[in-house]
Amino acid sequence: MAVNSTCKPKNNTVSRKAYIIDNNFINAFSWRAGQDRGKLLENLVALELRKQDLNLQFTRGKQECDFIVETPEHTLLPIQVSYELGAPDTRAREVKGLLTACHATQAREGLIVTMAEEETFTEDGVNVRVVPAWKWLLQGVLS
Repeated sequence: MAVNSTCKPKNNTVSRKAYIIDNNFINAFSWRAGQDRGKLLENLVALELRKQDLNLQFTRGKQECDFIVETPEHTLLPIQVSYELGAPDTRAREVKGLLTACHATQAREGLIVTMAEEETFTEDGVNVRVVPAWKWLLQGVLS
């Protein structure tokens, strides 16, 4: 992953994260997979990002961000994936993880991909777009 080192999140960068090439394999080999729709959605997003041959980074720690993508303009776009944001604790966790990644990478915008929700808001100086997966897939991953 060749990314400007001044933009990388410090101390929490994970070099690799494993994703399965087809969600059906997850369902076939894991009896709990169907219960965790969020993991299936995250796997779908990961596969689409890899298809686009984008430079991916991952963070973990107290405030995890699922993906940090280097755009063709050489800026970084933090992306969270959550099946839904309806529960207040889920929303708070996902937004906080996204904001932490945005601040660490000096990104002014972050994206949350959900199953069906859509909204735009600004929090802590960051423009956050919440986009349903179907729309994100049809519009292009960096639109």
